Amino acid sequence: MKRFSLFLLPLLLIAGCTSAGVVSNPLTSIAISPNSASINTGSTIQFTVTGTFQDGSTKDVSALATWSSSSASVASISASGLVTGVASGTSTITATENGLTATADVTVRSSTATLVSIAVTPRTAIISAGANQQFVATGTYSDGSTQTITSSVTWTSSSTSIATIATSGLATGVAAGTSTVTATLGTVSGTASLTVSSSGVTLTSISVTPSTASISAGTTKQFTATGNYSDGSTQTLTTSVTWTSGTASVATITSAGLATGVAVGSSTITATLGTVSGTATLTVITAGVSLTSITVNPATASVVAGSSQQFTATGNYSDGSTQALTSTVTWTSSITAVASVNTAGLATGIGAGATIISATLGGVSGSAVLTVTTNTTATAGCDGAGNCYIYAGATGAGTGTSWANAYTGFGSGAGKVNPASMQRGVTYWIAAGSYGAQNFTTPTSGTEIITIEGATPTSHGPASDWDASYAGTAVFGGGTTGVFSDYWVFEGQTRGADWQSGYSIMFDLNGISGKAGVITNRNSSGNSFSNLFFDNVEVRGSNMNMTYNSGQASNCSTYCDGGFYTGSPTNNLYVGHSWIHDVGDTQFQSNINSVGNSNGSNWIIEYNYMSRDHSGDQSNGAHSEAFSSTVQNMVVRYNCFQDILGSGV
Repeated sequence: MKRFSLFLLPLLLIAGCTSAGVVSNPLTSIAISPNSASINTGSTIQFTVTGTFQDGSTKDVSALATWSSSSASVASISASGLVTGVASGTSTITATENGLTATADVTVRSSTATLVSIAVTPRTAIISAGANQQFVATGTYSDGSTQTITSSVTWTSSSTSIATIATSGLATGVAAGTSTVTATLGTVSGTASLTVSSSGVTLTSISVTPSTASISAGTTKQFTATGNYSDGSTQTLTTSVTWTSGTASVATITSAGLATGVAVGSSTITATLGTVSGTATLTVITAGVSLTSITVNPATASVVAGSSQQFTATGNYSDGSTQALTSTVTWTSSITAVASVNTAGLATGIGAGATIISATLGGVSGSAVLTVTTNTTATAGCDGAGNCYIYAGATGAGTGTSWANAYTGFGSGAGKVNPASMQRGVTYWIAAGSYGAQNFTTPTSGTEIITIEGATPTSHGPASDWDASYAGTAVFGGGTTGVFSDYWVFEGQTRGADWQSGYSIMFDLNGISGKAGVITNRNSSGNSFSNLFFDNVEVRGSNMNMTYNSGQASNCSTYCDGGFYTGSPTNNLYVGHSWIHDVGDTQFQSNINSVGNSNGSNWIIEYNYMSRDHSGDQSNGAHSEAFSSTVQNMVVRYNCFQDILGSGV
């Protein structure tokens, strides 16, 4: 009986028994401390086991547990839980008691290993004033091993007026600002950044700039992060966020936001602070290859207000290669009241008019024209589907319903379309031929766009009876072509590689004596015109036969008003991808007319080749300028100028 009592003693100590011998408070779980450790060879560390009982009480049961090491050649363990480092490596320590098991890891490093660095995590954090943040310190040793040393380091805050930190690594926010949290052991230290916001103020979003970028493999790009807070304030967070690259095989990024191109492709760059993140897109191209241009498709499009149009962007590179950049470029709309465009290139019509949809990457841009109408039903046009056809050589019925039955030109005669009564919302496809000088005066009532589209072999409308002989240049010549109403698009679609040929629409002013130009002239009524778009057109001036730099007089009696002359106020004018040359006076001119009206606003002049602007008739006071204008909000970009000779620019 005595031996029986001695045998039960351990069980009675652990669980406790009723007078009937039934366990009244059983052991429910055990836990090892520490849960991980790192020691040198020959050193020891004591592990303990704490038992938790059914009633919630705890007790040290280390002496009662059975201990084992998964790799005794790395670390041995005694019956009391004392671990001794044997050789470099890692072993799992297991304690078993009363059918319950707990484990911990022990790393053994060489006795000569020294602490080389300390990593503090999280590397960045943001809290409100009065809130807490736990930091953890992990040491890395000369043999490559690591150890949690949170309780061994000395913790400090660079600004205790912003945040304090306890010996356990628990930081407390005091006031708005940023403090550097440092963990030090011996001569080695590691840091983290703690941002404290005003009480109740939270970080709502992070903006990464640039939002898109393109670099060659082997080169770098610096990104910055800006935090946007709930009180409307902002703060630079570049060194506080955690930077990651979505595709490290394409680009890597440092903790300071410096990205390096690795291989051709695209990667999403992400800046994260707490649970908030922001992104940017980095495109890596072949080393030595540069982005030369961006093609936006479709080049022209029309939608009804409330509906959308998807645009795509393709990058053209110096080695002749191309790359889809739709999700990489920055998309913008020149007139946001007409249409908006999102980051994926999806444009949505808002109000009647026309706007330039631009795609930009670095310093390179491409654009397209989007027209927005407010009519909810399609304009019938000639073919019942919103199209009419014009071909000077047509011999059919002259109804404009197809190429065989195309209008033969402009005017009031049979088989022609009257430029004073063209239908709004209709596209007029125009093929090769001479169409004379025209005044487009369709009444300004209505906001639907009238489009004159230069037909090409690959884009000539839905009519199925196109013939290769129709291809070429549609020429408006023999005098000034004036546009005296709103909402017109002249889209030539094509141009030669040298930008000096291949245009499917030309305004030919050659041989005209006196004042001549495109859009309006000096004799206009002073009415204000708006939303006029010219893309991929050639404007040939009146000085084609002059010998330049010779002082030869031009064939203008006084002035040869240049390529685009607006004697009346003109708003929302776009001229792009065009060749304007041999102009006798000024290639772009906007003057206040006799009735004193202002001369317009919102001009975009881009991607044009302007050459041979010259007025030799100096005896009559003629002069030559590339621009003569006081237009409000005028953007001139990405143009090439050659042989601009005269008195001013």
